[in-house]
This record gives sequence, structure tokens and C-alpha cells, in this order.
Amino acid sequence: MREASRCSRKHELSPENGSYLTAAAKSGPSAAAHFQPFARGLFNRMPVASPPTPPRAPAPLQEAEREFIKETVKRFYGSDAVARNFGPDPDRLELHVETDADLDMRKFDCLGVLLTHIDRRQIDLEVTKRGAKAHGIAKMAYRQGVIL
Repeated sequence: MREASRCSRKHELSPENGSYLTAAAKSGPSAAAHFQPFARGLFNRMPVASPPTPPRAPAPLQEAEREFIKETVKRFYGSDAVARNFGPDPDRLELHVETDADLDMRKFDCLGVLLTHIDRRQIDLEVTKRGAKAHGIAKMAYRQGVIL
């Protein structure tokens, strides 16, 4: 441990956490106080938040594509399933399905049928259970998606 010379209060570096301890802190637990340089002075300012991004309208679908998507979703998830188109990129189709059915492998079966009949660079399918809290991309689908 190092001692500071010519100081009225002697400080030394603690090996446990690298902080400075006063001579009073060494004398007993009741007088223990850590001196942490720059603890509040430099790090108490929060950055300014950026404004929220405006919602973007989804890319339009042809009527034949819209009907095929609705029929495919109905076939795999039942007539009460709600399908939403929410992707703004016309080359990438982003779909969200809200259903009461269990979340299982039929998502991939449904996606396979959609990929074989719709000509897009990429098709994304997000499936959530009705009443469940929306997370991630499903939030965007609820906010800016168009029900088919």
C-alpha cells in the first residue's frame, strides 16, 4: 500500500477494489467512507433521446397475393386467425399472424406454401398467440401493419 505524503488526511489504495480509503476508514467500520474520484461530477448527465421513428406504410400487395395469403393462413391457423402485412420493402414480404392455435411447426409449413406461390426475394412470417404480450417485430406489426 502507498501512503500520500504531505497531506492532512492520508489516503491509500485499497487492493480489493482500487478505490481510495481515508485514514479514518482504516480505523473502524463506523467511520468507513470511500472516496471515489469522479463519482458524480462527470457521469451524471444522460444523453438526449432521439425522436421516435415515424411509422412506414407497408408495401402494397396484389389482390391475388392478398387472397392467397388469407386462404393459406386460414388453412393452417383457422378462420379466426388475423394476418397482417407490415413490411415497407416491396421485395421482402413481412407477415404477422395472430392466432388462438398453439405455436408449433405449422409456422414453417405455412411459410413453405407461401414461398412456393409468392415471388418475393424474402418472406418473413411471425406468429404470436392471441392475448400474449407483443415482443420485438410483433410490436411493429401491431403498430403499422395492415390487416389482410
